[in-house]
Amino acid sequence: MTIISKLAANDKLKNIIFGNKALYYVFIIARFKIKTLSDKSGISKKDIAKILPKNPAVVEIGAYTGGDTVEMALLWPKGAIYAFEPIPEIFERLKFKTRFFKNIHIFNLAVSDSDVDKRQMFVSNNGCSSSLLEPTDEHLKEFAAVSFDLSIKVKNIRLLDWARINNIERIDFLWIDAQGMELKIFQSAGDFIRKIKLIYTEVSLKEFYKESDNYEELKKYLARYGFELYKDDLLPGASMGNALFINKFYE
Repeated sequence: MTIISKLAANDKLKNIIFGNKALYYVFIIARFKIKTLSDKSGISKKDIAKILPKNPAVVEIGAYTGGDTVEMALLWPKGAIYAFEPIPEIFERLKFKTRFFKNIHIFNLAVSDSDVDKRQMFVSNNGCSSSLLEPTDEHLKEFAAVSFDLSIKVKNIRLLDWARINNIERIDFLWIDAQGMELKIFQSAGDFIRKIKLIYTEVSLKEFYKESDNYEELKKYLARYGFELYKDDLLPGASMGNALFINKFYE
């Protein structure tokens, strides 16, 4: 069974709702409001919204099936959400879920520091752990339920090149969930990284993917471009979490 067929099998009722524009809006807005009110996470989107303009340019790398994408589109209806998902089957799901939102723009692309047109991606059985980097034994040990039995070629672009092609002059908020590719994505932006205000990214204290970089290395790299750690949600003893960085030189 393919990734997309597994998703479809698990979401039969949602497929019916998502297929009807009126039902979809009722469902998605209600869920968004409930989640916003109950969100007690270390870094919530509501908190992030307080330090962004009402019409931000948001780039989401690793959109998966669009759960966060839709939430950000609702949170910033006057903004523009640019969402990247490289795995074709999952991208189709993302397209289906976001098709009623005019402020969402989706791209069937991976983002990396390489200028090659296509790169190999290691696809996980849950889809969301997939990466351009090969998983390490540490990953297979700590997340025993996750396996990588498939690799495919996916379309690839550097963030700097994407911004140039699409006439993007700034990014107010960069959201990254790219399984070990964080630093390489920053590097793919070149000096354009100075045009980014906020970065929210997954961080790790262990090497779960080969050639990935740890939390301290990310902080050192971002500090070179004026980014300071605003907040993270790592709990004591945790091996991974999320961190929010703010560019103190952003204008």
